[in-house]
Amino acid sequence: MSTLILLLYAVHSFVGIAYEVVWIKLLTASIGMTVTAFGVVLSTFMAGLGLGSYVIARWKGNPENHHNGRVTYRLVAILQTLMGLLGIAFPLFLNWADHLYVMAAPETEGLQHLVVRGLYVGALLLPVTTLHGMNFPVLASLLTRCLTRSPTTKPGLLYCVGLLASGLGSLASLALIPALGLQGASLALGATNLVLAMTAFLASHRATGRTDPIREGAPSSHKRSARESGAHAPLSLFGLQTLGAVVGFLVISLEIVGAQYVWLIVNVTAYAEGILLTTVLLMMGLGSGLYLMLRERVRNRSGLFAWGLFIALIAQLTVVPIAGDIASLFDRTFNELRPQELTIVQFLLSDALLAVTILGLPMFGLGMAFCSLCDLATISSSHQAVISPLGRVYAWHNWGAVIGAVLTTFGFLILLGLTHTWLLLSTCIVATLAWLIWRLSLTAARDRTGRHRAGVPGIWSKGFASLVLLGVLAWLAISADLTFRHAAAGNSQRVLYHREDALGVTEVFEDKKTLARTLLTSRLRQEGGSTPKEIRVQRIQGYLPLLLHPDPGRVLVVGLGTGISLSPTLREEIKRVTVVEISPGIIEAAEHFFNQANDRVLEHPKVRVVEQDGRNFVKLTRNTYDLIVQELFFPYQTGVGSLYTQEHYEQCRAKLAPGGLMAQWITINQLSTDDLRTLVRTFHSVFPKHLCG
Repeated sequence: MSTLILLLYAVHSFVGIAYEVVWIKLLTASIGMTVTAFGVVLSTFMAGLGLGSYVIARWKGNPENHHNGRVTYRLVAILQTLMGLLGIAFPLFLNWADHLYVMAAPETEGLQHLVVRGLYVGALLLPVTTLHGMNFPVLASLLTRCLTRSPTTKPGLLYCVGLLASGLGSLASLALIPALGLQGASLALGATNLVLAMTAFLASHRATGRTDPIREGAPSSHKRSARESGAHAPLSLFGLQTLGAVVGFLVISLEIVGAQYVWLIVNVTAYAEGILLTTVLLMMGLGSGLYLMLRERVRNRSGLFAWGLFIALIAQLTVVPIAGDIASLFDRTFNELRPQELTIVQFLLSDALLAVTILGLPMFGLGMAFCSLCDLATISSSHQAVISPLGRVYAWHNWGAVIGAVLTTFGFLILLGLTHTWLLLSTCIVATLAWLIWRLSLTAARDRTGRHRAGVPGIWSKGFASLVLLGVLAWLAISADLTFRHAAAGNSQRVLYHREDALGVTEVFEDKKTLARTLLTSRLRQEGGSTPKEIRVQRIQGYLPLLLHPDPGRVLVVGLGTGISLSPTLREEIKRVTVVEISPGIIEAAEHFFNQANDRVLEHPKVRVVEQDGRNFVKLTRNTYDLIVQELFFPYQTGVGSLYTQEHYEQCRAKLAPGGLMAQWITINQLSTDDLRTLVRTFHSVFPKHLCG
């Protein structure tokens, strides 16, 4: 039966991560691709997992609710059935909720929009993610009933299996979504939940009805072995919950910061994002597997938790001073392989190699650390009560991830940047290690002498080591740069502007000889420049759509860039111009570093700049326009494809005034022939009479 439980959780985890990928894409397509929108979706998802784990821990942790194995299997069947039904119905619920969202949400960002998004996403996600979060502690408690030897190994084993299965699920979603579409994928995943429910229900008929977890023929004593009982950490349940929250905080924060570094070297695409998530999950799974191999060889499992954090810390401190060298080596190797001749599999493998180089060891160590917490949470518990401490630790692990996502996305990256956020997370590890070592030293001293003073010399030596690590962090904070901006600019250019946020890195480079400027996002995408040729091309790009309309009084432009193509809208016959740009870095760069080339267009009173996702703005605005212009975008970039869909074009047509026109600029050199035909056909199906592009 233990194999069946592991298989149930593996498939459940596989489906769960695929749900996360699919639903995040569905929801961000509905409420926008802004940082706020993505943050609300991700935070709600993680919060629901924590809520479910906490609720089931409070209920099943009560001695009055210690059900037998048969009843627990049926509980799993009920949870999977509800998840499956909600998964199948999710696209329908999303369609209904979207109408309410359009009615209630304002067209611009702000507190009101944040509240509407929170209610909208919470109503859709919290029910199903709460059910999802209940499964880990329930199945962990069920697994401990099946074995008498080392039962505390089983929650850690379940966690390890879940991580590895989640990594494979993330990878599989890259093929599932193109094959079935987002709505079709949600239906398929819901059907899989129903299959799991049926499996759990059938297993309940074979399960024993005894509440005694010891199998027949096993010793009747419930006492652990001497090795097992002595393996317990000097930490209270509150301490374990706190450490679980710290690990969750570190995992999501490091993933966000590491991803921003990776996007400076490779283009951010849906495939690259999937590979990054897969790498994080698989490396954490391997780290938890190492813990399971080592746990029987050590007496103090808290030491393995400390070693996991120490591995993550050393890996982080190693990456920072050589970040530029890693990028240079990867670029040289990639160019030597002739990227135009590489297959998609080779591209993905190169992305995976880079992700492993940056995030592999940190995630390996953190996976090892949290797996040890699962063990520590169950060592001092009876078999029946395993669900209570484990569920609480797992809940705080997910809530720590929520805190990390919010603080890193909306605080640390904006205020500190990538380098100092990375070092701040390293400092958090040092502080956690120092506190844990202090507790271990005091406990060891009490065990030997019964007095606290005996642990003081050990505390001082380990405290000195912590000060040394903090000194290394201080030195890196002064001299290191995870974004290697000056190395990227080279000897011929200088960096005029550099902004880091959750959308990536926005920069302005200036040629030292010609003084021509270039606007870059994530260093790989050129948004415009100020050479004479570039200015001429961008002005023509701005004039052509205006010339096609006899009286373009009200103009909407989606995409800003340098603002040079916007400057022709300053003509007298144009009464009002609204320009929508998702990146605050681009707005700031266009206003302060390209103001001469764009005729200070952003300072003109008739020009309104809106920081918002263009698709979402068109969807929510109540205004109509004589001319809508969509500027050049990078079609391979995540989320950009939604700007070329039939649904979006129909929204644009609905916001055109009588006689209004829409113009769509296309980057032909970045599209295949088939993709170009599809795009033109889609546009023409919505605007059959007038085709501008």
